[in-house]
Amino acid sequence: MATPGWIRSACVPTLGDVLLVFLAMRPFFAGNAWVALFSDANVGLHIRTGDIIRATGHAPASEPFSFSLPGQPWFAWEWVTATGLSWIHSFGGLGAVGIVAVALITAWTAINLRNCVLSSRQWMPALALTMAGFEAASIHLLARPHLITWVLLAGAIGLMERERVRPSYRLWLVAPLTVVWANLHGGFPTLVVYLFLLAGGLGAEALWHKGAWRPAIRFAAAGAVALAASLVNPFGIGLHLHIFQYIRSPWLVELVEEYHAPSPAIGEPYYWFLGLAALAAAAAVSTVMRREVAGALLLGFFGWSAMQSARHIPIFVTVALPLIAGEIARWFAVWRQRGGERGIAAVIGGIEADGLAQFSRYSLLAPALLVVALWHPALLGAPGEFPAKHFPTDLVKRNAPALQSQRLFTTDAWADYVAYTGFPRTRVFVDGMNDFFGPAIGRDYLEMLEGGPRTAELFSRWQFDTALVPAGKPLALWLRRRPEWQRLDATAMAELFVARRGSSTIEHPASQ
Repeated sequence: MATPGWIRSACVPTLGDVLLVFLAMRPFFAGNAWVALFSDANVGLHIRTGDIIRATGHAPASEPFSFSLPGQPWFAWEWVTATGLSWIHSFGGLGAVGIVAVALITAWTAINLRNCVLSSRQWMPALALTMAGFEAASIHLLARPHLITWVLLAGAIGLMERERVRPSYRLWLVAPLTVVWANLHGGFPTLVVYLFLLAGGLGAEALWHKGAWRPAIRFAAAGAVALAASLVNPFGIGLHLHIFQYIRSPWLVELVEEYHAPSPAIGEPYYWFLGLAALAAAAAVSTVMRREVAGALLLGFFGWSAMQSARHIPIFVTVALPLIAGEIARWFAVWRQRGGERGIAAVIGGIEADGLAQFSRYSLLAPALLVVALWHPALLGAPGEFPAKHFPTDLVKRNAPALQSQRLFTTDAWADYVAYTGFPRTRVFVDGMNDFFGPAIGRDYLEMLEGGPRTAELFSRWQFDTALVPAGKPLALWLRRRPEWQRLDATAMAELFVARRGSSTIEHPASQ
């Protein structure tokens, strides 16, 4: 019996496969990228939240990791992802979680490349743009649930681009897609915003050209359907209200570095982003000159969003790449037409045509590597724990009993790691779920971290019994001078202090 053609095709690697593996997976073969991938321990809290859900059969109603929010409402707004991460972690530890993160990064890269090829019918600019986008987004290549939003958004954009060319029933897949998305990650409003912006741009084009309104109405209806579908979650509209409050919290911008505007401080990704932003601006101008508004509106809004917060750069990349690729294809067509059949553009066009088939499909090469790595994480060098470069791993291991504290002060970044390793016995002051603590606790936290004038009052009020703080920083120096605190251990990275028995710090009633 003959093997079906699609099976034979899936087993034959293409040039696109090889370049995809090189682009998205090569850094992890080298091993260096794992340090960056696990430089944020927030995934540890998601794993432990999933542990609670699997053990109890329901999501926790109160904050399970901190002591500063007693009785306050709390919900695991990524409860399905947390449950999945818990299961993966129980199967293969932190290494398996890392492999799944690499799989999501690879899938996002593959879909971006595919979207660019379909938009432009050219593989060279599509590949170059995808590589540039990967580098720009590397600022946020972390093993966290936001990677799910990257993949789902890229897939949804590919679907919308097809729908603009050939309308079909597939547009209404946004309903089940958003239901799933709203229970996986809080980035689902991005799709709703995308659809309404697209509808608005198409409506403006219909008004400008006195053309048909049907495309604008269809995408506006799809946006409304997606918004309604997102209500299908255990928290209902409460999830939407929480996200709205979250993105409008000015104190979070002060507290969380990734919410700051992009700057040279983020390193090389900043310059890749600037290059893509310049291309996006040129593409937006070009589309408006052709009296097309939708693409310019999308590029303008998501470009502005990325300029406000570095965290939004990957979202901008996902939206912008196919739009830029399509515009480059139009510029190339004009160049080729002017140069004639013997010009440089014609030669490049011939190379493009010959190689396009190599980028029109993917084989099983990347999925097979990732499946094997899931069972053998050492194949990609996946680590079994968080990197010592970013977390005081040795100190925490040596002092595990002391850190099983119910009133621990540490940084929000280290709190995620300590809560993950010390769960369920350790309770911290604040952790990486910054959106639940509010500005009052946030101000207290920052004041103490900097050893400000109210530090003694706040330490007494919150009744801390243990403190794990960055070595040599103002709070560490303050604690060294306090007779009621004893330094238990120290490394070049961190210092661990415990309150002496009978001190006023642990006798003062906590103010809640």
